[in-house]
Amino acid sequence: MNSKFNVCAILLVLLLSNNSCFAQSSTNQITLNKLTPWNFSLSTPAQLENDQTISGAFSLVVKTKSKGCSVYANINSWSYPSGFTLPSSPLEIHYTSTNSPSAYNIATSPIALTSSNQLLFNQNKTGSAYTFYYDMILPAVGYDWYPGNYSFTITFTMTQP
Repeated sequence: MNSKFNVCAILLVLLLSNNSCFAQSSTNQITLNKLTPWNFSLSTPAQLENDQTISGAFSLVVKTKSKGCSVYANINSWSYPSGFTLPSSPLEIHYTSTNSPSAYNIATSPIALTSSNQLLFNQNKTGSAYTFYYDMILPAVGYDWYPGNYSFTITFTMTQP
């Protein structure tokens, strides 16, 4: 066993306010609903060696009255212990379900979040609000991560064609 594990306690905190609404226009909007706390606390070998999942972590509610839209996510800021080199995609999100009959290009495999926008889905113009549900995944960190706190801020963006 790696000697780092003897003192290893990794706390990952994902920063995002609850029920934040970001309007793209007066008729199209996206709302984030954080459904469960977003943090991982890793302190055992099994936790370091296996993916950690927060099931039902959040939902996105999208309403498109005037035009269809595309919805993206990225990590726009982060902090971690000094001397650590962060992997290019330290977090993943995984789509689980929606009530939208007109969404398309839904990324059904886990999406590795990076500092670049990653397409989550496209939604046709409908005038109704539809909900998209997601899990949050911390891929197995192994013994390379340093003990300490890691924080990430995730941005969700709605664009129109």
